[in-house]
Amino acid sequence: PVASFSEPTVDNTNGTFNPWLDVASIGTTNDGFRGFDIDAEDATGDFIAVYEKDTTADRTLYYRKSNGTDWSSESTITLPTAVAAEAQLYVAMENQNGSNEIMMASAGTNDDITAARWNGSDWVNITTITTNAAAIDEERFGITWESNTGNAMIVWGEGTTAANYNVWNRTNLSWGGSRLLVDRGAVVQQVDICADPLSNYVVAVMGPDSAGDLLAQAWDGTAWLTTNQPTEEGAVENAASKNAVCKWTKNNSVALIVFIDANALGFDFLTYNATDNTWKCPADGTTVTALTTTCNTGNVMSDDIEAVHVIRDPNSNDIMVMGIDLAEDLEMFIFNGATFTQPTTALLEATTTTIAGNIEPGDFDYNRLVTVTVEADTTFPVVNTALNKSLSNILNGDVINITANITDETGLSFCQIIINQSGPTALQFINISLSGTTAQCSNSSPVTLSAGGVINYTIRANDTSNNFRTNDTIVE
Repeated sequence: PVASFSEPTVDNTNGTFNPWLDVASIGTTNDGFRGFDIDAEDATGDFIAVYEKDTTADRTLYYRKSNGTDWSSESTITLPTAVAAEAQLYVAMENQNGSNEIMMASAGTNDDITAARWNGSDWVNITTITTNAAAIDEERFGITWESNTGNAMIVWGEGTTAANYNVWNRTNLSWGGSRLLVDRGAVVQQVDICADPLSNYVVAVMGPDSAGDLLAQAWDGTAWLTTNQPTEEGAVENAASKNAVCKWTKNNSVALIVFIDANALGFDFLTYNATDNTWKCPADGTTVTALTTTCNTGNVMSDDIEAVHVIRDPNSNDIMVMGIDLAEDLEMFIFNGATFTQPTTALLEATTTTIAGNIEPGDFDYNRLVTVTVEADTTFPVVNTALNKSLSNILNGDVINITANITDETGLSFCQIIINQSGPTALQFINISLSGTTAQCSNSSPVTLSAGGVINYTIRANDTSNNFRTNDTIVE
């Protein structure tokens, strides 16, 4: 059951978390499944939560949005009539880097999968992906974005033997057709896919299937690659919770794949490098030709590992790995590019609420507050002025046009023209708003002073950091 969403308040001065605030009760969903997910708009940082809040057989999902302070009222997503009226057991969301778009997919109890796109203000492109997904109540689909094209991809278990995929096209804003990725010869029970943040490469991890097999394959933005692809692993842990996952590092186009052998107390792992299409054991650099010969951590948990979860460090190439075992332990590990290490406090909980590790009772993320030092703008604007008559030829009654060409490396705010023809008690002020880094301000006014007097034309220009420069032109 899911009783509420909570959100921590953050002290921006030191990045520490203040107490959690219970902000929105949403009801209950299906026990033993994850009928909800939450992600953030990458551009605004606002959160979107999508959830199935009851077991009613309908075509409705619910969502709320948070700006970091308050949650919105509850709204609904209506699924297409092509899918069965049923409760949704799994919801998955993936945001797009640099935008407010989020792709969401959900699967119900009746072999149907639906996808929808959040465009920053509403759910659109709500599409039936399949009505013949693998008939098993596990997370049999994965969704992600290609980083360069802006296309999205979903991979899922189809029918009793296949892994299929579909691509959402950025140009026409629609999903293409269902296509075969690979015939596995067994029910594809779980799928995880992950995208390289630097390219259009995607890795798909398919399995375990109903025969206990696992396969991984790479997509280069155009096709699924079979050259150098490792052959399958035939004896992985076949639990209902997700136990084969992948995640790309931040900035070197390397993907980590982690999975669990049957009854294992340690993790199998390997990497895929998009720059040369190679699969390797990162601990010793050897090429992996079969998933039966990957790196292994050795025994690192107290009982059979049933679930694994990974997330990329946003500020380095580390990847955090979470494991849950039959003893209901929850432990954390760090992949540092070659091996697994453990934080000082690795065993976070020895008695989680999971029953024999068959669900994921926790999640995690990195603190994404990054301190940025901004250098103060101390550069003054540049002001060049000109008159429409030479100084020696200005006479009483002339109309003088003074013009200033102004530039600034950051941004201009305003200029002020001060005309003094009769002393400090009768000054003329003209204020003009400016914008951009290049601007011009000018004024036309008659000369009212008699011969022998002194006129002072002053132009002051301010930039957006309140740096200012003055330019004086004196007529005698």
